[in-house]
Amino acid sequence: MDAPVGENLISSGLARHGKQGTSVAQRKILLFSSTDGDFAPMIASRFVRLHFAVDALCPGNHVLACSAAVARVFRYGFARPLRNLRAAIEASRPDLIIPCDDPARYALTKLHGASARRDDPKSIETRTLIERSLGQRAHLGLAEEKSRLLATLADSGVRLPLTLPIASAEALEEACQRLKYPVVLKRDRTFGGMGVVICRSREEAACGYQRLTSRPTMRDTLRQIFRKADFWAITNHFAASHPAVTAQAYIGGRPANRAVGCWEGKVVAGLTVVALKTNEDNPVKPATVVQIVHNEEIDRMAAIVVKGLGLSGICGLDFMIETGTDLPYFIELNPRATPTCHLGRACETDICTALHYAIEGTLPDDGIAMEDLSEPIALFPGELRRDPRSPYLSSGYHAVPWDDPKVLMQILRQPRGSL
Repeated sequence: MDAPVGENLISSGLARHGKQGTSVAQRKILLFSSTDGDFAPMIASRFVRLHFAVDALCPGNHVLACSAAVARVFRYGFARPLRNLRAAIEASRPDLIIPCDDPARYALTKLHGASARRDDPKSIETRTLIERSLGQRAHLGLAEEKSRLLATLADSGVRLPLTLPIASAEALEEACQRLKYPVVLKRDRTFGGMGVVICRSREEAACGYQRLTSRPTMRDTLRQIFRKADFWAITNHFAASHPAVTAQAYIGGRPANRAVGCWEGKVVAGLTVVALKTNEDNPVKPATVVQIVHNEEIDRMAAIVVKGLGLSGICGLDFMIETGTDLPYFIELNPRATPTCHLGRACETDICTALHYAIEGTLPDDGIAMEDLSEPIALFPGELRRDPRSPYLSSGYHAVPWDDPKVLMQILRQPRGSL
């Protein structure tokens, strides 16, 4: 079994002792981040404050590896990903695994499939844990395939933009004529806006489709590996086939996201935000400044998706609130933790506390409901990277890991182009 990178003495003390310093049995979270995920340490800190123990599975240079909130760090690498994942699960023995990026989620699904083909006790225990962490086994793959998911939700009561499958250049031409420009092209199994192209003309659509269906260049592959530690880029480069591409009607408006804590198909807490600023000022890129809002239609549709897929753990649902009508359209599901999932403090928005209750059956001692922030929230380090002079860094709330100085220093040392 692969050995841990190290043990954090600060949080291991928290993991062994309660308020009075007596030995207690703690529930444990395994945070799994395979690529850069600067928000992951803040999720770890939040769970530790709720008296969880937190272990991490990540590359050795990941910010989680130096977090004061993490008790043990298990090394994750591209060469033996499923072996690393299996070893971390067996050593950590967590109550819940929380993937913090899409490749981590994909790895969990692959390990579930591998374990499903074996009947030994460890394999049964592993797939049971993955199902408890992610949701019903029948829908594990569906939650990750954007095109199939939207087709499945067509008659569910969720408001969707018209979406058409694109199997060829001819099909692209027909779809664009039906949808009218601008058209959004999307490729399955992409994230962070990398597989999304907004096309405003026939020429842009042709170029976008060519890019999404072409094998990534070795230069782009190496850039993903060295800048983002995204070892899955190698798999994408040498893949024999590529994920499906769809064309989607463009919805002009404000991007919104609902982060949800869910348990066996039920939303136990959720936080909805609208994006005030996005990375590169591009609406398909991750948000860098958000504001917490309440939107009953988004709540309703999120609950339908969670119930339909039998989801558990933490997920994020992307919406677009249409200009002029204020109607929210469900765009896609992010079946893993998102950068805003640790921000809620009210009873209905505190995702980490709600998961504590779902697992433990009781509220933590420090789980006191508070009011959510009403001012804009600058996400760290996204807004600082987008615009170091941004007024949101000082006029609103800046979500910075002040209580985790090693994490803070490591992120600040990263070159701006690395994000």
